[in-house]
Amino acid sequence: MGLMAAVAVGLALIVVAPPALEQQSISPWVSVALPWGVFGLIVWSGWQASRRQGRVVRDLMTAREAADLNDWPQVARCVRRLLARPVRPPQARYHAYLLYGAAAERSGSHAAGERAFELLLGDENSDPAAKYHAAIGLAALKLRTEQLTDAVRLLDRLRRIELPPPLEAGRELVRLFQEVLMGHYDDAIAEFERRRALFRRHLSTRAGYGYGLFAAAFHARGRTEDAATQWRDATLMLPPELLVERYELLRPVAQSYAASVRPE
Repeated sequence: MGLMAAVAVGLALIVVAPPALEQQSISPWVSVALPWGVFGLIVWSGWQASRRQGRVVRDLMTAREAADLNDWPQVARCVRRLLARPVRPPQARYHAYLLYGAAAERSGSHAAGERAFELLLGDENSDPAAKYHAAIGLAALKLRTEQLTDAVRLLDRLRRIELPPPLEAGRELVRLFQEVLMGHYDDAIAEFERRRALFRRHLSTRAGYGYGLFAAAFHARGRTEDAATQWRDATLMLPPELLVERYELLRPVAQSYAASVRPE
């Protein structure tokens, strides 16, 4: 908006200034130089806006890469630097808040993560995909902070929405966590095939979290062979210590079954 206003003012000055200056008996050199000076200011403003946009893109890319590597302190640093000034376009700002919420939750700053997700959910202008991401993140956070009624209510609302497959996979991972956490093991494994296929296609290495949760459900039901298979698959994707760090309820599984040997 600021750049558009500068362009509008500049064009008005270029058109209006020369005749007005002539009527004031101002030097013709000034009447020629002023519009070009305004034009230069417009170009400089555009260059500055482009530089700012480039920094936003670079910081978001760095934060996203750090998230993929589970380097959440780096994610938090990148996003705090990014949000220290106004962020454009709005989609970049929404993405930054989602990353900040995830980083805060991973570091145990649950209140900060909750605020970031709720800020997006309360923003009337945020796009639906950002709201769905925020709702999924908030449901997972509420499960971790034992706000079970709120978490279940959020997940029930999300179940009634037809989400694109990548978001559906994220929702189903949180639902699986809820079912295992609350001891609903039969529900957790009732849709095993469908959920596992979703995780494999859309969650990349995070599918390992889903496989680990399946292992926990099978273990609780005494299906040790199935549990061992799922744990091997989970630990092919992610190290056992990372799985247990993320989901403490996987510790008995890690103590009961052999992990896969991951390639160096």
